[in-house]
Amino acid sequence: MYNPLYVSGAAVGMILVYYKIGGKRMRDPERIERIMSMVQQLWKQEPDMRFFQLMAVLESRYSKDNNAFGRRELFEKEESRGSFFTYNIVDLFYLEDDKLETFLVSFLAEHQAKKDSINE
Repeated sequence: MYNPLYVSGAAVGMILVYYKIGGKRMRDPERIERIMSMVQQLWKQEPDMRFFQLMAVLESRYSKDNNAFGRRELFEKEESRGSFFTYNIVDLFYLEDDKLETFLVSFLAEHQAKKDSINE
């Protein structure tokens, strides 16, 4: 199926495997299932939360924990008054999946520990 090109170590004991298909380097396709599984676990712990609410929480928390990574300040002009106002968004377009995966492992463990302490 996929031929590993090289392996490198990462935080929390993960191994990042890169593949070469047709001469082109690509990310480990197995990461998709790992990441989606963690998102699913989080969502099942908070079933009343809508999917994009969960995504917004994760984006905000990642940015907060990582020196405001992805935070953007935008300006919009209000035509009727001719004035500008600012608002902030978090844009994780450039976040690499290995960093997201490391964050999700940590976030999931922290979230579970909080739920366990409440249930005691």
